[in-house]
Amino acid sequence: MQSFFTDESHPDARPVHLVTPETLQTWLAEAPVMVRQWVGDNDFRPKPGAVCLLPDGEGALAGALLGVGPEGGGLRDLASLSCQLPAGIYRLESAAVNSVDLCSTGWGIGQYRFGRYLSEKSGKECALQWPEAADRADVVRAVEADRFVRDLVNTPASDMGPAELENAARDLAEEFGSKPRVIVGEDLLSERFPAIHAVGRASVSAPRLIDFSWGDRDHPMVTLVGKGVCFDSGGLDIKPASAMRNMKKDMGGAAHVLGLARMIMAAELPVTYLSSLYLDETTDRLTVELARFALIAEQLMPDEQRDSQGTG
Repeated sequence: MQSFFTDESHPDARPVHLVTPETLQTWLAEAPVMVRQWVGDNDFRPKPGAVCLLPDGEGALAGALLGVGPEGGGLRDLASLSCQLPAGIYRLESAAVNSVDLCSTGWGIGQYRFGRYLSEKSGKECALQWPEAADRADVVRAVEADRFVRDLVNTPASDMGPAELENAARDLAEEFGSKPRVIVGEDLLSERFPAIHAVGRASVSAPRLIDFSWGDRDHPMVTLVGKGVCFDSGGLDIKPASAMRNMKKDMGGAAHVLGLARMIMAAELPVTYLSSLYLDETTDRLTVELARFALIAEQLMPDEQRDSQGTG
């Protein structure tokens, strides 16, 4: 994440001017005639998130205009900016002081790429020169938590079942000195959690409840509960194929609870934090076993028969 920001003051950092419909006119009045002509010819309208690249006198990139809301720039305004800019180093201009942290956070969030299965880093590199008024620690905590959540949610269910999500929660708790409590499988019945057991009992990966606490017990308590259905097949696979595509994201509630827990603990907020996650999946054993036997049968096929059926 450090490559998204730079501490150094680069003389060649290209400015990104944050403008509203009102401030654009003031900015244009002070701009060179060539730039005013360029902006007009491009019919730039400073709606939030709209970008207009600006040339210099030799045709190279001099900077950009970014349309923002009346508050002077926010998270959404900056989130899509980096993908619309060429690689390079940029700095914010005309950002309201009270929106600098949101702008910086939006920039960092917009740089997210899911790269778990990539052997090499892909994509261009855009870096933002840290605004002077930014609370760097706060921005970094928010961006890291966002990336943590999105990595969990984007990982397919084959690699992010109840056991794997438990490991992620356990690692997070232990990173901040907390010891999680985990109730797995049949123990959910004796501990009086029959609903969690009923939802996930058919899966080859047992359902579970995990909770942990952190902080000083004299501080106000914040309790969050997250739903972690790692894949929702609809029970007996009754959902159509089109609805299956994003079922891996049904554990997003638990992922967001973990992301917020990371932010709270990293910031050392004066609260007592209690997190409870129930983790399961509704893939039934019959479906899993049939898929497993189909894969085994394919491997046992003669090469000629496998090729004739279009399998590889």
